[in-house]
Amino acid sequence: MTRPSVDQLLAIERQLDRSFVVCVVFVLVFALWPVYLRLTDQTSAAWAFPVGLALALLLLGSYVWFAVTATRAARALGKAWGGYLAWLLLAPLFSCLPIPIVSLLLAASPLSLKFLLSGQLRSEIHDRTFAEE
Repeated sequence: MTRPSVDQLLAIERQLDRSFVVCVVFVLVFALWPVYLRLTDQTSAAWAFPVGLALALLLLGSYVWFAVTATRAARALGKAWGGYLAWLLLAPLFSCLPIPIVSLLLAASPLSLKFLLSGQLRSEIHDRTFAEE
């Protein structure tokens, strides 16, 4: 496999950042949706379930996008991307444990991979930028 160029690494980092932000937004919206329904006393509204389902699907889509970009970043860095993908897929399953706060933290924990991968991407970009001069 050829090493990606600095421009390709920058593009991968931008995609990772974008997918991370979108995923965090949908995690927060999905987590706060039941709170909003309770505060506004609309938990039994006919539209509440379809909107919640749509939010869940949007969260799933953003999570898949994040998983794809995270594994792409790991591959670009020459890392074993299987471990990243395994955690990205297993954490939501572990989050089904019936422990309210812990399950939400487990569901969101793969998002921390963004910081790990971004740091490695920036280091690689830095090293290659100064190596090319």
